[in-house]
Amino acid sequence: MLIDENDRRPVIYIHGFGSDKESSKFIALKERLDQKYFVVDIVEADYALATRRDIEYKFSQVIAKFLGYPTPIIVGHSLGGYWARVLSVNQFFPALLVNPSMMPWDTLKDKIPVREYKLPPTSKIDLASGKSTEYVYIELGDEIVDQQSQIDAGLFGNSVLTTVLGGHHRIEFIDNVINQVVKLDKYINDLESFIH
Repeated sequence: MLIDENDRRPVIYIHGFGSDKESSKFIALKERLDQKYFVVDIVEADYALATRRDIEYKFSQVIAKFLGYPTPIIVGHSLGGYWARVLSVNQFFPALLVNPSMMPWDTLKDKIPVREYKLPPTSKIDLASGKSTEYVYIELGDEIVDQQSQIDAGLFGNSVLTTVLGGHHRIEFIDNVINQVVKLDKYINDLESFIH
């Protein structure tokens, strides 16, 4: 039995460079999470042309659809992970970064307007619980982004970090991503119960 539409937690996916709503990750999230407890949507952007303001505007349009719903979870892959961090920190939404590209001015310097990018702030700590509302899932076999260097640079210091050996940039173990969304949802539910 489905719960009321407005009681379902929005999961907003931000795709990576060169991807769109046909992304296997977005399709898996939509098929696997949209059944009972979640409603899934996507922020699409042409990163080669988009400014920071463009991406923030597209994000705000998607968020506006979910006024009156529970707090959304932002899921971002690769460059979408960078934007998930920026948007979640600025608006204090929980986020799951999946094989994120936190220094896109290096990995995509010939493909994006690099002036729009700077190192995003670290994830925030929830004051009530003392814990992060940012989860990071990394497959260390990522052949596009040197994830270990990002870890060693301390870019995920406040985050709940999960790493797995193997995998690849496009995500080999999608079940792990689904499980991270469910864990983050449980954490948010516990946190909201604690606050109320």
